[in-house]
Amino acid sequence: MRVYKVEKNWRTRIPVALACGNFAIIKIDTTGLDAEKDDIIGFHLAMYRMTNQHLEQVPHTLECYVMTDKKIPEEVTNINGISNAFLDCEASDTIDSAMLAVKNFLGDNSVLLGYNMSFIGDFLKAAMKKTGIKLNFVTSIDLLRMAHSLLDIKYYNRNSVLKALGIKDSFVAASDALAFQKLLALDPCGNVIVKTVFHNGTLTSVFGSARLNERGFLEELTPGLFDVVDMDHFYGGVA
Repeated sequence: MRVYKVEKNWRTRIPVALACGNFAIIKIDTTGLDAEKDDIIGFHLAMYRMTNQHLEQVPHTLECYVMTDKKIPEEVTNINGISNAFLDCEASDTIDSAMLAVKNFLGDNSVLLGYNMSFIGDFLKAAMKKTGIKLNFVTSIDLLRMAHSLLDIKYYNRNSVLKALGIKDSFVAASDALAFQKLLALDPCGNVIVKTVFHNGTLTSVFGSARLNERGFLEELTPGLFDVVDMDHFYGGVA
């Protein structure tokens, strides 16, 4: 039996995400860039379902603005359009009630999909710590990391990535869903990824099956599985 070390990157999360099939596309607004010092002041989520390798929106969205006692810098307002005056009129949630709404929206069987999930994730972790409300999601996929791996462009801000993919920046969730599909199609291992699912801890594809052992290594269950396709590239090589 051969054992493969699993990469700690977005490719290893794709099979789990596709097996789940429920994608919660997320965007947040904040008062700044420091998750320890700044606040989340807006949550925007839309649920999509993977059907026949296409993401289709379901009638399930969440948008809420969160009250803060921090002064929002002018440069932040210039980026997201949110000012303290705006929140005085529109914000009806505390961070506790907003996080509870997000928790209920996600349930326990959805994948978080967003642009710069490292940034989003840091703020979500800080909010979970502050409120004691734990968000249960299967995994997360970062469009920024996918773009860095698959696109050869000068800048990797969201608008540049969408332009490189030929996507008009309209509704955030719709354009992010389309970006995910296009990036997935560009991946050289896409033929393996799309046809792969996890079930009860076992990875099964048209080429065979394998499972993650207790040390985080992928063990081959079907002889010859890794001889058929370039799984070294997908899983990071033989340990």
